[in-house]
Amino acid sequence: MKKVINITIGSVVFAIEQEAYDILASYLEQVKSNIVSSDDVQEIIEDVERAVAEKFIAQKKNEKVAVTLGDVELVISEMGSPADFGESDNVGESVGGTSNTEHTSDEPKKRLYRDTDNAIIAGVASGLARYFDIDPVIVRLIFVVSIFFNGLGILAYIILWLVVPVATTTAEKYAMRGERVTLKDITERVKKNIQSIEETDLTAVNGIWGNLRNLLDKVFRVLGAVLNFIIILARYVIGIAFVVGGALGIAGMVSLFSIVLLSDKVLFPEEVQMVFETLQGSALGITAVVSTFIALSIPLIALIVLGASMLAKQNFFTVQKAVALAVVWIIAVVVAGTTSALQAEQIIHQVNSSEGKYENGFIIDYKDASYVIDGNTVKLSDGYSEDEVVSGSATKIITRYFGNELVTDLDGDGDKDVAFILTQETGGTGTFYYAVAALNTENGYVGSDGYLLGDRIAPQTTNVSQNPRHKSVVVFNYADRAPNEPMSTQPSIGKSVYLKLDPDTMQWGIVEPNFEGESAL
Repeated sequence: MKKVINITIGSVVFAIEQEAYDILASYLEQVKSNIVSSDDVQEIIEDVERAVAEKFIAQKKNEKVAVTLGDVELVISEMGSPADFGESDNVGESVGGTSNTEHTSDEPKKRLYRDTDNAIIAGVASGLARYFDIDPVIVRLIFVVSIFFNGLGILAYIILWLVVPVATTTAEKYAMRGERVTLKDITERVKKNIQSIEETDLTAVNGIWGNLRNLLDKVFRVLGAVLNFIIILARYVIGIAFVVGGALGIAGMVSLFSIVLLSDKVLFPEEVQMVFETLQGSALGITAVVSTFIALSIPLIALIVLGASMLAKQNFFTVQKAVALAVVWIIAVVVAGTTSALQAEQIIHQVNSSEGKYENGFIIDYKDASYVIDGNTVKLSDGYSEDEVVSGSATKIITRYFGNELVTDLDGDGDKDVAFILTQETGGTGTFYYAVAALNTENGYVGSDGYLLGDRIAPQTTNVSQNPRHKSVVVFNYADRAPNEPMSTQPSIGKSVYLKLDPDTMQWGIVEPNFEGESAL
């Protein structure tokens, strides 16, 4: 059993065994005591602790997996003894016998990184210069010259910008130079301000190249500033465009789907209305609509997040978020495709069955026209209509074509019109019979108001009035009950109602059967 504590080093929390902590604390304390006379002691200590934390992370240590004594001794052997840059004679013994002679003999492997500390645009050229140990100005000059070879330089720079990582950690910056992260190197770089030293070494070249290099370096830095400004401006413009475009796209989709799902869709062609009604008439159709909305929304959401990331210079996409969005999008696409395919057959059947009912957008079948029953418009489809009593109610108002039709000219235009009977059930025990007419106009059939004949009557015949004084008067003959008879009694009393349609108001007017005045027009 070993005691484990938590520590923070290099701004990272680690769990560490007590024995390992004692050795590490002693090591860091001796490092501090050996450089106490330096003006850069705090910066050196911070760099050393950051390097130690990075080495622990590389060993997959964290606040759940404890650092052991072996881990600490390995890090100390890699970092080197404080004696490498100090005067202490007993340091090696105090850290478990570790000394400057125990470094691994393997040569450090140089790695390619982008050097943003000496960058003009993205640190690609300076990173290549570090890797090949050449002047960054030469690499930048090669990129500029290669631009004139079909833009090869721009393409190569962008590819390297995307695939080469940035040297962010201490270990990566040392690996970029082919060096190890040791106490000696850290101390020397901090004390000498190595970046300034290296720049001085590069610019202190004598002769023509020295003057040319200074000029090129200034030109590249000016060009870099201009390009960086253009890149920043483009980043803001594109980021705003992505955010605004994605937001407007989602708002437009919400409006469109709201119109499709909630409106009466009277502005759409009849065929389109039929498709929407078919989709909304089944759970499968609703599933297709919802999954299509989700499938279209996710790319727009991703566009908004991408734009926000560009504006904030921070990646708001995490692996978990990206995977979750991708999975939801794939599922939505599959569901939308499957349900739409299953609905396609029914939609095709509905559209095919409506062929011959419309011509140039006008109704050519009176069984598909609209009629007014008790002040409410009823739109028939194949002589049938079903509407909710109130929104959300399970009770339906069912209107049906009954028949007893009469084909005659009702408005005197020479075209054949139709008079017939509709029935309507409102959810109770009654079945109400209405006399209606459909005028054959140049814009197709136009339905009239319904005239109530009675409840649960027995229609007989429909004919034109034989009274020579009547013109375009329709007689509806039916059987009804006596005033005091119950509704359960079979209708047995014959009745006739004489009706004439007003083409302007589309309403029926009652005509006296034995009218002897002027001809009814």
